[in-house]
Amino acid sequence: VHLFAFYPLWFSVLAMIVSGALFVRGVRTKMLDICRVIADWVSRKPTTLVFLALAAGLSAIAFLFPARLHLLGDGDLIAQLTSADPGLKDLSANFRNQPLMFFAVRGTQYALGQGAPVDVLPTYRVMDLAAGLLFISSIMFFLRFLNRSPVEKGLIGCLLFFGASSKFFFGYVENYAFLCVFLSAYLICGWLALEKHIHPLIAVLCFLCMLGMHLASLVFVP
Repeated sequence: VHLFAFYPLWFSVLAMIVSGALFVRGVRTKMLDICRVIADWVSRKPTTLVFLALAAGLSAIAFLFPARLHLLGDGDLIAQLTSADPGLKDLSANFRNQPLMFFAVRGTQYALGQGAPVDVLPTYRVMDLAAGLLFISSIMFFLRFLNRSPVEKGLIGCLLFFGASSKFFFGYVENYAFLCVFLSAYLICGWLALEKHIHPLIAVLCFLCMLGMHLASLVFVP
């Protein structure tokens, strides 16, 4: 729906053809073979280089195909009610339960404009991109501990990143991008702590950051 609503027809049709082709067993098998070759090649590269390549790809996609959902619903309200002046300390209803998100918005505005007013849309684009990079980092960290083949790790990483939450990382005006990242990091680090791969305090730190992004995260205390 998002593709057909906001992007050129040729891009929407191309996405539909590629998605439909994956229902054909032969195409799926061929794509999996290609993925296996690529994953084996990538697994031999330094982790830092892989991250930089993924970061460049994410930045390019966010620039070329930005989310347009801020034209509807809550995103439109946030764009209208959030002041462009980073010096204002007014706390609108959009941030009433999201203290850290409020400071993230104001901090990003101040960094971009050096104290001068900065529009809400570019502010959220920068924050969403930063959240996307953090999400990629957490996924790569998680995959290090999996005893799986490179192609399986790659497919698991894609499954985690390209879920419904991926729309938060492409300029979507919403307050849930960092919440999504810290929630995922909390689940990942909690599991790794139970497996005794990392110290439990790391999971606790992720939980506190998640709580600061939205107080409703208290539901994860049990």
